[in-house]
Amino acid sequence: MDSFDLNNEEARNALGSILFSGEEVFKTVGTLSGGEKGRLAFLKILLSGANFLVLDEPTNHMDIESSQIIERMLQDYPGTLLVVSHDRYFLDQIVDRIIALEDHRVTLYEGNYSYYYEKRQGKAVAARAILPSAETELSQNQINRIREKERQREQKRIQ
Repeated sequence: MDSFDLNNEEARNALGSILFSGEEVFKTVGTLSGGEKGRLAFLKILLSGANFLVLDEPTNHMDIESSQIIERMLQDYPGTLLVVSHDRYFLDQIVDRIIALEDHRVTLYEGNYSYYYEKRQGKAVAARAILPSAETELSQNQINRIREKERQREQKRIQ
């Protein structure tokens, strides 16, 4: 509440979004588990209003539940993410573009990790939702998320 000028209800709602409820909201940081500390750190970063995040292995040392919460938070994040991760499932859920360093070159793949993997395997897979043929290859949820992020970027550019 002190760091972000939140009232009691706003602070409890924010903490509730990362699965802190009841008396848990009164715990001191020193008593939190590693996963709880990670979730709290992400919440603080997102509340800071930053529009560009650089994340290095953000789900390391987190339990599955904490990782899923972080995924949901980042899926709704309106800014830009630069993520380094070995967690393939996490990357599939979060990213819509892969920049790969291959053979002393930088290669851009317009899609999630599965798209990148399939391209690397030499299979033909549709690109992003922007291309009409891609809509059949991506889930409707992925298409909607990509379109929403593009809409938000365009609004920021106009502002």
